[in-house]
Amino acid sequence: MHTTDRDIDRDLIEQSIRLMRDVTTVRDELRRDPDGVVARAFPRADGLNPRALVGARVGVDADEAAAFDRADFAAQRRLLEAGAGALDRIQREGADVVLRPDERLGLQAVVRFAARPAVLFRQGKFLDPPPPWDVLEEFRESIDTTARSVGRIQVPGLPTMPYGGSGFLVADDVIMTNCHVAQLFATLERPAGWVFRSDSEVSVDFADDPDDDPDADPAPEMIVDGLIGMHERLDLALLRVTPNGAAPPPSLTLMSQEPEESVERRLYLVGYPAPDRRNDPVVLRQIFGDVYYVKRLQPGVFLTPSPGPVIRVAPFSTATRDGDVFAHDASTLGGNSGSCVVDLRTDLVAGLHYSGLYAKYNQAIALWKLVDDPLLKRAGVNFD
Repeated sequence: MHTTDRDIDRDLIEQSIRLMRDVTTVRDELRRDPDGVVARAFPRADGLNPRALVGARVGVDADEAAAFDRADFAAQRRLLEAGAGALDRIQREGADVVLRPDERLGLQAVVRFAARPAVLFRQGKFLDPPPPWDVLEEFRESIDTTARSVGRIQVPGLPTMPYGGSGFLVADDVIMTNCHVAQLFATLERPAGWVFRSDSEVSVDFADDPDDDPDADPAPEMIVDGLIGMHERLDLALLRVTPNGAAPPPSLTLMSQEPEESVERRLYLVGYPAPDRRNDPVVLRQIFGDVYYVKRLQPGVFLTPSPGPVIRVAPFSTATRDGDVFAHDASTLGGNSGSCVVDLRTDLVAGLHYSGLYAKYNQAIALWKLVDDPLLKRAGVNFD
């Protein structure tokens, strides 16, 4: 079935109406301090390693890069201003408004980045978030602490990207990630099931930017020694790890009871998003600024009820049921597989992100459902 511009507009306008409180905050702040909002929404790539840059800045010298950044800044400001104008029209004309192409792209940027950003980390601290997510400042210490326990799963020799996905410590020597990440270094043997390949050299790097200067002070790293297990019904895998050098960060605590429902209960992910060919490259560039493979803070809210059916990732989650997962609306990409989903209010890990339909909804495994799960109990996973 062919998707038309009108279909895209309808979905985007419905999403804007649902997020009206947040996007109007962005619009009002944009009109009060446009350069400040653009600077926070599209941070410069200074200090990031060359591999993290995937786009127009690649291969240019410092002077060209500076000129590009100045031009890009002006274009980004025009983009957000077009999005603010589209929002005005929606409020005046309602859901049947017909958007111009520049309004559509601008509104996508306002909704998906300013309203649901993907904030970079530098030296262990997240950068200043754009409105309305300046509320995250109140939780800075707990977020920065949690982020230190999230790492990039390094799998040398992959043909398409420099790592397998994200993962996080759930016990002193246990990393949680997705089965579809673990399959990169595991094999299915009958009757034993999934086993860790003996020739695999896999590690978990907890740095903000694992590809940074090799002469810099090393960040904590852990070696993956084996596969504890793949869940029989869910896209969840547990890995056995040991420290390699610096002391590892503390393990995170999982939520043992379903969070109380509230209007737009806030959450956040920490992970390592990568370029994703399934999505519009123009939109991705406007949201992620050509910077990938590095640690990001990606806030959003619980979506209750879920806007759509359970997403299944064959062959690992074909038996997943409605009650096994919850939906959220953070801005995620490939590479976020295995990210922790943290309830902002309690600082407990509520879910394991595993998949999403970009700009529609994402799904995570509801970890509070697994307090008595045999695999997690055997591994000694931390619950509150």
